Amino acid sequence: MLAAALAVLGALGVPEPRPATRPTQEDPAPPGRLVDVDGRRMHLHALGEGSPVVVFEAGAGACSLDWALVQPEVARFTATCSYDRAGFAWSEPGPTPRTGERISEELHALLRAAAVSPPYVLVGHSFGGIYVRIFREEFPAEVVGMVLVDSSHEDMQMLVGRMGGKVHLVRPRGYSDAEWERLFEPDPDEGKGPESARAAPAPETRNAFPDPEEKLPPEVRRLRAWARSRPGYRNVDFDTREQMRVDLGRVFESRGGRSHPLGDLPLVILTRGGRKDPPDPDVTPEQARALDLDRERLQQDLAGLSRIGRQVRAEASGHEIHWDEPDLVIRSVREVVEEARRRAREGRR
Repeated sequence: MLAAALAVLGALGVPEPRPATRPTQEDPAPPGRLVDVDGRRMHLHALGEGSPVVVFEAGAGACSLDWALVQPEVARFTATCSYDRAGFAWSEPGPTPRTGERISEELHALLRAAAVSPPYVLVGHSFGGIYVRIFREEFPAEVVGMVLVDSSHEDMQMLVGRMGGKVHLVRPRGYSDAEWERLFEPDPDEGKGPESARAAPAPETRNAFPDPEEKLPPEVRRLRAWARSRPGYRNVDFDTREQMRVDLGRVFESRGGRSHPLGDLPLVILTRGGRKDPPDPDVTPEQARALDLDRERLQQDLAGLSRIGRQVRAEASGHEIHWDEPDLVIRSVREVVEEARRRAREGRR
């Protein structure tokens, strides 16, 4: 729905809130273990041995299963952890509001309760990139590297017909709280544009956009379908629309006007390349090109968070690089892990 968030760069699709439910005895067994965190259970899937520990953070509406093609291979050369945020898959619901700060603190408490000691290399996909940046801001001494996989950016934009059909920051700048609320009102003119500009893809062209989830093993797809079927599974990250605004504002403020706020932290930015996502019927080709150009600018900006940040283009990938080109993600994680180890041998961070 265009007025709800046209793409928070095509990746969020946040529905209305629904209550999350607790896992039951009828649910499938988790691949990892359930760890008590402040009186509730959270699911942690740990594989491999060694240091630093690679911690995977899934994107909005996703869970530990999303890393099925990457985590086992990374576990061949170091310790790894994926997990389910509170209210997702096998993890029980947590307190609200579901801010990135709360999510980061819960992850930290989970790692501590599971005796998974730092240092950590953080890997975040999509809005998970925002969460790992907040984690690093909260616990800087414990993070020795980062890989952002087609990550969201604090200045990402969306197109909102209600606001004159213009592109606007999700993190508002230059308009009032009342205008922010208008971003999410239904647009009475939505979908009424010229057919040539706003037509849905023809049926014969839809197969040009294969579902990247098909690259996952059948059992993983089955478990993901179960996780998505649980009430409230997708929206517990965003119990209010305001939380998106809060989290993006948090990482923006954390820059503090610095050119390289992460210093010389080992950092790789993976950016989707040539494969396009299906066109949105409410976006004109001109608007789509403008959003693509802006996304590229923001991905380059992410690489500049660190003095030694490096951007790598995943030419055969859409948004789910970890499914389309898992080997590229694995190589990037290895690069950051090996740099962190080299620094540890030299006695520096």
